[in-house]
Amino acid sequence: MTNPVSDTVGDAQIDQRFVPRPELKALTSLRFFLATWVVYFHAAVPSDPFYLGRLTVIPYLGIINNGGLAVSSFFCLSGFILAYNYHDRLSTAQERKFFLVARFARIYPVYLAACLAWIPVGINWIIIERTTPLNTAPSLVLSLVLLQAWIPSMALIWNAPAWSLSAEAFFYISLPLLLPAANRLKSTAIAALLISFAAIAIALPHFSAILPIFRLPEFLAGALAGLLFVRHGSFFGELSPILLILSSVLILVVASQPSARIWSEGILTVPFIVLIYCLTKPPLWMNLFEHPALCFLGESSYSLYLLHLPVLFVLDFGLKLLTIHPFLKFSVYFLVALAVAAASYIFIECPARRALISKYKHSQQMAMAS
Repeated sequence: MTNPVSDTVGDAQIDQRFVPRPELKALTSLRFFLATWVVYFHAAVPSDPFYLGRLTVIPYLGIINNGGLAVSSFFCLSGFILAYNYHDRLSTAQERKFFLVARFARIYPVYLAACLAWIPVGINWIIIERTTPLNTAPSLVLSLVLLQAWIPSMALIWNAPAWSLSAEAFFYISLPLLLPAANRLKSTAIAALLISFAAIAIALPHFSAILPIFRLPEFLAGALAGLLFVRHGSFFGELSPILLILSSVLILVVASQPSARIWSEGILTVPFIVLIYCLTKPPLWMNLFEHPALCFLGESSYSLYLLHLPVLFVLDFGLKLLTIHPFLKFSVYFLVALAVAAASYIFIECPARRALISKYKHSQQMAMAS
């Protein structure tokens, strides 16, 4: 988002007030690895309709079966970044309205493209009777208005990964109400709330994994961690590299357990938040996470997350005909998915976001001029 100098008071107020914070580049790159985890999960789990075969070239790792845990980290990361960017920008009605417009402009254009890209999949599933038009049509309608996660039986029919955006939409509506109240608290109270929400997220069982209200604790834990970061910076100091390693190892160890042992989708809330905190100022040996190429992959990871299944559907038949190792099949698919995601980011996400925000600012100028 640019910050042009304007002769119009209203436009200047909007632009000056919403200058982006300095980017936390390592966290942008982290999104790419999390999205890749989800992509790998959908291609490598035998129960998935798009299973490509045993992909691992090393002994089987349980982490593949637990790719859904990456969504938990996305919720924590989303809360953290939004608190970092908007902790002091949600106090007025105009600020709250801009926040919601900005979030809509950020997520909906690619989300809509992904919904439309799933239409051939839906038609195919109806024809081969994997589902029925009775389920498919309502799930499309619910998906278009970001409500599918509120009816769990409908949540995964239309481009399954998109259910998490239904939860995110709920978080975005909640944040302008909750963040200003939290920001008035002392840091000790914020820390206590963070621990409480993390504990709730860890305790909630699997059956609550899709309903947005039950995923709110992960988002709020991330947002409260973001508030503490804004106030105190990366206060781990010299312990940060050690905690970075320990949190990463803990995530790998827990995520590698058999799915039956993982009772909650939020089980890794605490190590995810520690990892996020440590990556706000990564050690020198983690400078790769701030490389422009990896940051670009992180920026396009949203498109990768939403479009990888439609891409896999298109490639599925041809890939299954190839008599090569499943991991090579996955490599072909992943490269194509990356290219589609990059194109989506460049030609859909960025232009649409700029256009929608520019249109909103123009409407504000006209309103103030009249």
